[in-house]
Amino acid sequence: MSNSRTNNIGEPDTPILDGRTVRPQHKPGPWRVQVFRDRRGRSITKVVSDDCHVCTVDYTAARTAMGYLCPEYLDGNARLIAEAPALFTALQSLVVQAESIEALDQDQNVLPGCYRRALHRAATVVRAAIRRVAGE
Repeated sequence: MSNSRTNNIGEPDTPILDGRTVRPQHKPGPWRVQVFRDRRGRSITKVVSDDCHVCTVDYTAARTAMGYLCPEYLDGNARLIAEAPALFTALQSLVVQAESIEALDQDQNVLPGCYRRALHRAATVVRAAIRRVAGE
């Protein structure tokens, strides 16, 4: 069972899963995508926060390392990476809400069995993702 406190705007603080505080090892968001040009004029996409570089999506490196180039995926990957902190916060909120619903259901048996199982499976997947982000 996990718990979480919420901050002053209703977003979850660091969640507690199975009685342990989960602290992700990443730079807090928000992150954004920025496109830079190198000295040769090639486009390099970076994910940055207000005060640091998070990662680089380098088309040249992708071509060399992978043997092929798929720029349509690299741009999308950069956008997905940039949204990671917001997605992580959303997952934390989902766990809190799922546990509230599960607790209500245990007391009042309000969910049909199929919804109860689906909610439990979804919350289990989300908890596992949060643990992976935290490096557990």
